[in-house]
Order: sequence, then structure tokens, then C-alpha cells
Amino acid sequence: MQPAMAVDAAPNPGIIFETLLAHQRSAALRTAIELDVFRAVGEGPADAATLATRCSTSQRGMRILCDFLTIIGLLAKQDGVYSHTPTSAMFLDPRSPTSLHATARFLGLAEMRTTYDELTEIVRSGRTSLPGGQCGAGQPDLGGFRAWDGAHDGAADRTAGRHRIARAQGSDAGSGYRRRARPVRD
Repeated sequence: MQPAMAVDAAPNPGIIFETLLAHQRSAALRTAIELDVFRAVGEGPADAATLATRCSTSQRGMRILCDFLTIIGLLAKQDGVYSHTPTSAMFLDPRSPTSLHATARFLGLAEMRTTYDELTEIVRSGRTSLPGGQCGAGQPDLGGFRAWDGAHDGAADRTAGRHRIARAQGSDAGSGYRRRARPVRD
């Protein structure tokens, strides 16, 4: 959970527009993951034509997607050549040991997004959108959760090792999210 944000002294519509358009960012990220764009960029910086070949897409579509990913800070672009940012190299290239690729795939599942598509009715009724209105135990698996859970545990273990080192060095660097506490294998 992030700490509460400070309230602006003056009214600002920016937060409203950012929130209303957030679906564009997540859709672009899901598309890039589905097309394996971050793996393709990890093979070496490349122009849109090369990335389109690596990902079996149209050149125009790849250019538009990569330009948008550049605008939102997930890719870098110089002289028409796209490359990883430090964040995308670490967390979005599926070959990285700290990749959140499996987590992003899981969170992008239609079953995960459906709840938010039906949020108005859920709030009105006070019930879940899950079959039978179940909450907690007995919920369906949401296809792919077990694969995500295992991949997430591995990344959490590796991240926890870095947290332990940072704490031993007297630094709060590396602080972050841990889904659950469990022994860390070094």
C-alpha cells in the first residue's frame, strides 16, 4: 500500500484525467507483454521494423505501441531505436530474475479485470462478481493463478535477499512489497 497522498491546496483536474485514462496505460502494457516486446527489446536495442519482425507484428503497430511505452517511461528511444529503461529491464524482461512478467500476466487476466468492469453494480449490491457471490475460501482458481503464485514466490525470495543485505548495511533501499513472510533460501 502506498502512503496517503498529500491533498493539493488548489483544485487540479489532472488526477481526474490521469485516472480516467489509466486503462490506456494498462492496455498498452498488457499488449506489450502478450506480444513479448520486452523480451524482444532485451535481445538488443532495435528499431520498430526489427521489433515487429521479432514479435510477428506490423511495423506501424509496433512503432505506435513502442512510442506510447516510451511516453509512459517503460522504453527509451533514441534516433528511432528502442531500448530498455532500467525499470523495464529489471521488471518486464521475462529473462530477468526479478521479472514481474508472470504477475503482470496474471493481473491482466480477463477474470481479474471483470470485477472492475462491474464495480458500480458490486458497490450498489455489496456482493462480489464471482460465481455464486462467494468471497474468500471457495473462490475459483482464476486460471493461471498457481503458475503466477509460484513465479511470484521465486521473485519475492530473490528480492528479500536484497532487502536483507540493504537492512544489514543500514539502508532502507530495497524496501518493497512482500506478499507473505516465509523463510528465504539464499
